[in-house]
Amino acid sequence: MAAADNIYLSLKICHMYYIEKKSQKEISAELDISRPQISRILAAAWNKNLISVKINNPFENEMRLERELIMRYQLRDALVLKINETNHLSRVEKFGQLAAVNLDSYIADNDRVGILSGFTIGSLIHGITTFNRKNLEIVPLIGNVGALNTEYQANYLARNFASLSGGRNFSFNAPAKLIDIQSKEILKSEPDIASVLELGSKCDVVLFEINGINHPSGSILLRNLSVKDIELLMKLGATASIGISFLDNFGNLIPSEISDLLLGKTIDEMKNAKKIAAAIGKNNVDAIKSAFMGKYVDIFMTDYDTAKALLE
Repeated sequence: MAAADNIYLSLKICHMYYIEKKSQKEISAELDISRPQISRILAAAWNKNLISVKINNPFENEMRLERELIMRYQLRDALVLKINETNHLSRVEKFGQLAAVNLDSYIADNDRVGILSGFTIGSLIHGITTFNRKNLEIVPLIGNVGALNTEYQANYLARNFASLSGGRNFSFNAPAKLIDIQSKEILKSEPDIASVLELGSKCDVVLFEINGINHPSGSILLRNLSVKDIELLMKLGATASIGISFLDNFGNLIPSEISDLLLGKTIDEMKNAKKIAAAIGKNNVDAIKSAFMGKYVDIFMTDYDTAKALLE
């Protein structure tokens, strides 16, 4: 009988190797069986289902939702995090801290990274403690939105991200919303602003959040628009906001007189970049689906409850 066909011997060798943690060299010496034979016996044991593996994975449920999101929405990757906080602001902050740990796995050395304003993206950037990537260029993709919440503005986030990663940041020294199209065109022709807009068109990676039009308080940009502006966007069928871009239920970009006055890069202008989106909250589910429909998301970061709602 060949050694590999001796079930008792096979199980003994498996126990010595996997349970007792003995090397194949030690087993060979102890049983007077050659190392190549030991290797063949272990391989045969796998094929005969004599060995099984159990992984005690505390993130099994989250990883299952990640796989389901990737398959249903044709994403490149997904990250689902379980957040125990009940207060929304605390949830956003905690989400950012946990998501930040995984961010450098999606960004490579020498990448040019575009970034939009936002509370969720801001919490992610603020959550970074170390970032193991070199020679990054960080480009803000939208002008300043209002006078409040400066720590969540694209300029601030780009500067903070560059400081944390040892990279280089650029500044977008202009307001996000202009009073008329002429003012916007004048600013776009300014050399400093024109150069940043050009850099924004050539990003390798873009970081942004997705917000629902029906929940303007969750977005820095939307909360700085008037009630009349929000009502007009909803009348036009807008469900989602990504920076200065507004999408309908089918993921189509919606042109409007409001968009015409906003200064920055539209999501459509960044189609060649790796698009990393973050969003949490069940009130953003329809907006997230709109972004998925438009194929504007490659990598999606969210929390457990939002992921479940997206899969219902």
